[in-house]
Amino acid sequence: QGNTSSDYVKVDIRELLWEDNFDTFDTSVWEPELGDGCPDLCGWGNQELQYYTSENISIAPITGDEDNNALVITAKKENKGGKSFTSARLNTENKLTLKYGLVETRIKVPDDLSTGLWPAFWLLGNNISEVGWPKSGEIDMMEMGYKAQALYDEGFEGASENDVVGGNIIFYSDAACSGDNPNCAASIASDKYYTKPYRSSTPLTNRFLTYRMYWDPNEIRLTIVDNGVEYDFYTGPFPLGPDAEEFHDPFFFVINLAVGGNFTDAAQDSQVTVNLPGEMLVIMLGYSNG
Repeated sequence: QGNTSSDYVKVDIRELLWEDNFDTFDTSVWEPELGDGCPDLCGWGNQELQYYTSENISIAPITGDEDNNALVITAKKENKGGKSFTSARLNTENKLTLKYGLVETRIKVPDDLSTGLWPAFWLLGNNISEVGWPKSGEIDMMEMGYKAQALYDEGFEGASENDVVGGNIIFYSDAACSGDNPNCAASIASDKYYTKPYRSSTPLTNRFLTYRMYWDPNEIRLTIVDNGVEYDFYTGPFPLGPDAEEFHDPFFFVINLAVGGNFTDAAQDSQVTVNLPGEMLVIMLGYSNG
């Protein structure tokens, strides 16, 4: 299940720099992304099957805790823009950025992800419009919906999309350039000796879990907190060496719930078998300079 936080020196939490408890949808911070990514990035670069709309974003009380609200992204089976599904994606590009610090969020994914739902919480370099991806850098604090083969390759035989969550860090590397990888994107999740997605003995769906990123000029560490215990997604923090200059610039947040795509076993509409609608809830997001 990965290393616990006791394997690392704990980072002291300092001043809270920003927090959103989603009592309202703050348009000065969040911008919905619309459509299917075409013409520049059809399928959002991942062969996703949904059409993103702002109507699939809402703020709602949390069932059983009506004093607190959540950001809700709803994936639906409905036709729009030539697609058979709708959902939502939003970001803080050029509105809210950060460089270094401790990021923490609490997220609940739908009660079933199989097959075809792909919830993710991640960050992109705010200079992406200037340098492009992957030179901008990408930090995936959480994503679920793994292909069955990927679960098997990770040693999780018998697991489903509902049992495993992981993270990733993607950057440009000359060594990664090839005919199959013209963007020269390198990924720490591709190192089977380094990556360690988290598998729970009980489903990770339909309950809130805490995800953290510890980011300083020397390294990035990604974790999950489940039932009060913190687990690392990797065998050690990711060192910010000479091949990772992207991670010394500001990044912005992205939250989305995709339907189908390269991460999942649903490459076409007929392979999506999950019951819809499905809701992804975020009840807290904040970062400090600790």
